[in-house]
Amino acid sequence: MDEHMKKLFCVTSPEGPKNETQHHVNVQKEPKSKRKVTLVLFIWAEEKAKKMEKKIQKEKERRDKELLLERYRNDPKLKHLLIHKNTRHYRSSE
Repeated sequence: MDEHMKKLFCVTSPEGPKNETQHHVNVQKEPKSKRKVTLVLFIWAEEKAKKMEKKIQKEKERRDKELLLERYRNDPKLKHLLIHKNTRHYRSSE
């Protein structure tokens, strides 16, 4: 072990700490709640991103439907198709 590693882990000899108290004093424990909060925030951010993706996908589909609807309304070749007003699905007039 080089000097930097010894200072980093507070070890005075290559064999490790000489007694247990030195080892316990040098080891710092992170609070468990901090980890849980980080995990919860990560999960929340993932869910929010999924919701946004879903929303964007729905908006894209809605715009495509509107564009198709406009195309059907304005195209003289497709006048034989009617648009059901309640569901906005296309059906044949036959």
